[in-house]
Amino acid sequence: MLVPDLFPGKTTVEEQGASHLLGELDFADVVSQDIAGAVKYLKAHSERVGVTGYCMGGALTLLALCHVHDISTGTVWYGFPPLEYVDASKITAPVLGHWATQDEFFPAETVDALESKLSEAGVDVEFHRYLAHHAFANETAVGPGRIARTQFDPVWSQLAWDRTLTFFGRTLWPRRLASRGGGVRPAAKRCAAGSDSCECTAYKTSNMLYTGPYANRCPVPTAMIWFSHSYFPAGASNIGLIRK
Repeated sequence: MLVPDLFPGKTTVEEQGASHLLGELDFADVVSQDIAGAVKYLKAHSERVGVTGYCMGGALTLLALCHVHDISTGTVWYGFPPLEYVDASKITAPVLGHWATQDEFFPAETVDALESKLSEAGVDVEFHRYLAHHAFANETAVGPGRIARTQFDPVWSQLAWDRTLTFFGRTLWPRRLASRGGGVRPAAKRCAAGSDSCECTAYKTSNMLYTGPYANRCPVPTAMIWFSHSYFPAGASNIGLIRK
């Protein structure tokens, strides 16, 4: 798993500080340089690469799916760019989305419009909506110190993660395994010890792929690019540079 540092060495837990950092971010450069470079690096080690992110990271995930080749799958968590910058015709990978119906940053009606835009372009899209607030999967969004209009919800977070793991397990599974036997995945090679004691345990945990019947089995390499929680300022103008 690779987590790009888009703000070299800079962090903040304040809404105003986050808006300031995001206002300085060159989205075109992030997508064409940081994300494209990360995908290229991971492709040298893995057959498939996925991208996921929260809020601003969700927006970057959608933009990456539009503009970066060799991405096999993407999961978006409550975040999107202005819809005019989403060229759905260029998205060839399956997309999973998690949205909060009480999100004041990314309104439900725009989520509906995004889903329609992707569906009409023939994108393999799966959106889920939760009766929750923005950042419902962010465990730090609790108590009086949280950013306004955000709220962690452990129940919806767990459900969204269950769906995400299932989705990644399906879309990141290597083609040479998924395509055999009329589309039914054959049993992967078992670990010599036949248990989680083998060296692949840490890999399985870090890549979030192995649950259910595929536990205790040696993995075939896949990889993820991850964007942690950041807060996307409404009406951000610096994203306009991404248009090609």
